[in-house]
Amino acid sequence: MAYILRHHPDKFNLEPDLYGYIKIDELISTVKKKYPGFDRSLLNKVVSNDPKNRYKIKGEKIRARYGHSISVQPEFKPVRPPNNLYHGTSPTAAQNILQKGLKSMNRQFVHLSLNKKDARQVGSRHASSPIILEIDANEAYNDGIEFYHEKGTYLAKFIPSTYIRNE
Repeated sequence: MAYILRHHPDKFNLEPDLYGYIKIDELISTVKKKYPGFDRSLLNKVVSNDPKNRYKIKGEKIRARYGHSISVQPEFKPVRPPNNLYHGTSPTAAQNILQKGLKSMNRQFVHLSLNKKDARQVGSRHASSPIILEIDANEAYNDGIEFYHEKGTYLAKFIPSTYIRNE
């Protein structure tokens, strides 16, 4: 579901709206082609039990909350972040980030964690010993960087290196 909703609805002839929503019935029909037992009940279990709160249902539509590589409009308004946020990454990427800033790369937004533990977990996907970068989010916000909050994850388009330090 995440692959379809975040990255390639077009490969499945699905058309998300401006915010990334797809009709639930259409998504179920698509997923059923590979997993015949998939139904509304199973979709609801996946959504309600997802530890990262990746999905949002609104009426008869569903979307991924964050992590898109396709162009979607944020459904939320900018918010004031906590003083510090964290980003886990590989040692090689950390050096680049400390010089050039934190870019969204192939996603719409940079993903930032509320704590070091979550950042370490995210970073462990990229390295066995991830580097945890601390973001001076309050200062960045005061200087005009927009932050968005979506179920425990903070998002931003770009974080300049001046707000980033190696933890």
